Amino acid sequence: MPRAFWKPIEARGTIKVLDAAGRTCGHFDSPVMGEFGQPDLGYYGREGWRTLDIGFDHVTICVVDLEDAKRFFELLGFEEVKAVVVSGPVMSRYMGIADWEADHLTLVHGKASSHQEVQLLRFHQPAPEVDSETGNLARTGFSHVCFRVDDLDATLASLRAGGFAARNETMDFHDRRLVFVEGPSGVVIELAQWDQDALEPNRG
Repeated sequence: MPRAFWKPIEARGTIKVLDAAGRTCGHFDSPVMGEFGQPDLGYYGREGWRTLDIGFDHVTICVVDLEDAKRFFELLGFEEVKAVVVSGPVMSRYMGIADWEADHLTLVHGKASSHQEVQLLRFHQPAPEVDSETGNLARTGFSHVCFRVDDLDATLASLRAGGFAARNETMDFHDRRLVFVEGPSGVVIELAQWDQDALEPNRG
């Protein structure tokens, strides 16, 4: 779903409006000011203002079944915002893959207050090498990615109804309930529900 993105362009809080193609289509004063009176970098999503915090930006997953992967992340609250085919010498040089062409799908969480983005790739060429060790947590390199949820049981029920299975029993660890889920193309996705009493020890 196309949406307008909003970016601060002056210290006093003026923001410019970008359409889905990245073109400026307007500007006005930002209602959100960050530390030291500077405007927070961000944009308006369906649920209101979202900040673009320093740190994590996105995670990219190469998949075989693009629609199945999209459906998985939609069950976690992500929404498609862009779908393009990427190719050409510039992208090939950037990726370090000769004659690269792939579907590139961008999904953004629909309710998070800060920007959370997942990118999905499905290769057209070259044919991707299927990693037989994907999902093996007893190795070096990438292990898993974790998403925070409000209701772990409800999220698991929704995923199971959609055909996606948990890899283990839920566990309590470091003020969170945790579980691993079998994600797209075997990638391990972890879900975490924080203990509100631990976050607010003096509540009540």
